[in-house]
Amino acid sequence: MNGFQLAGRREGFALPAVLVVLLGLGLFVVSGFHAANLDLAAARSLSASIQAFQGAEAGMALLESGSWSSSTAAIGDAVSLEAAIDTLWVESGGPVLVRRRVRATVTDPLGRRLARREIDRLWLLLPDGASVTVAGSWRETIRPDP
Repeated sequence: MNGFQLAGRREGFALPAVLVVLLGLGLFVVSGFHAANLDLAAARSLSASIQAFQGAEAGMALLESGSWSSSTAAIGDAVSLEAAIDTLWVESGGPVLVRRRVRATVTDPLGRRLARREIDRLWLLLPDGASVTVAGSWRETIRPDP
């Protein structure tokens, strides 16, 4: 056998090899775009969560200072606030246990919910007018609307 006969058997080998390499590169590019989209979604979610947390903290500060009188408010275009004050326990002539709740919701320009944070604080209002924070909690919900 000489070299020309071996070369004759390999005719057409380059085309399938090049196609396999191009397919592998294509899959690599597609997976790169997918990973970039996942990173972008995670960054948006984190940003919306932080924005909701800051909105809920600002709402609680407004509620505690007495500057907020309605049950709903908005901070800019993206953050809406809801507040509730509930009296949980009253002792005649004694302290009063009050729960203050603020919920902040972040939405995108189309109105879809991106993140929600809720802050609850229990206050003990003493007969002399002083108030003491008894407990606090926060809850986070990041469930984009479908």
